[in-house]
Amino acid sequence: MSKKLILRASGKIEDLFKKISGGCKKFSPSGVVKYNDDIFVVFDNCVKVARLAVIGPITKPIFSGKEWLSPTLPKNSIIEGFAGISCNSMKYNDDNLYMVVEACRRIKKKKSGKKKIWYNGKVITVAKNLKAKEAWLDYELPSKVKGFEGVGIINNQEDDQPRLLALCEGNCCRTGTPSKIPGSGRIQVFKPGVNKWEHDIQISLPDSVRFIDYSELDIIANKKGTDGNVVILSNASRKIWVGKLNLINFEWQGRGVVYDFPSNKNGEFCFVKGVAWLDDKCQKIIVVSNSKKSKQNEDKCINYKQSIHLFELP
Repeated sequence: MSKKLILRASGKIEDLFKKISGGCKKFSPSGVVKYNDDIFVVFDNCVKVARLAVIGPITKPIFSGKEWLSPTLPKNSIIEGFAGISCNSMKYNDDNLYMVVEACRRIKKKKSGKKKIWYNGKVITVAKNLKAKEAWLDYELPSKVKGFEGVGIINNQEDDQPRLLALCEGNCCRTGTPSKIPGSGRIQVFKPGVNKWEHDIQISLPDSVRFIDYSELDIIANKKGTDGNVVILSNASRKIWVGKLNLINFEWQGRGVVYDFPSNKNGEFCFVKGVAWLDDKCQKIIVVSNSKKSKQNEDKCINYKQSIHLFELP
């Protein structure tokens, strides 16, 4: 039986930033990460990044909006938003933010005259001065709407080079009905290449993680860099899973733990899209919630849509 998360704080993105100019016109949060002492949120309908703070005691914390950041994307960039965001907690001289674009359509004309069409994810690396560069993730995806939803970044102990972990939205990294059959979550691991991230290995989630889909991940490594605490969020299943990953051989240690979102007099958490660890002890998480794509929102979920939340593990 899964345990329930403990809600400590919640705030509407719109309310937190109503007096701060230069942001998104509409709020569709999709990813979140703790970066130094602040919280950064990305959106799937906007290329701005929201910077927030958590203030007050942990028993009664509140969120405070600080500013909007505008990454300088390469010329002719057609990116409209991001699916996830991460930073490297293992490398102290790596100040970059890493943001994943779910899937982009690619076309190549063959000698026969026919066109090959396929889809790749993309990673946007944003430096401290907000200058950004784009690189393809060299892994073919099933469609533009079933791509990578989450991203994590660590350093490999053998070559001291980064490894980028991209979480597939669908089970088996597929689309359609097969993508919704629980128990086949996949993380694709990439290493640096020339103007791209080259596919390295695939990590299968334990079959105990029986989620319908996968929305985002976050990982915090121990001081030795040998193990990492991983949190994975499912939008459709409305659950999170916490497990430990060996960062040397990329094997899971045990089956992990599944947590449910609580419900209260204010409603339920229905549109959860992004998750990040808030503390190094991995007892607190930040979650951002989106809104239903259709015009008909569920009444019981409306109070927690387009918001940011702080939960504590029981």
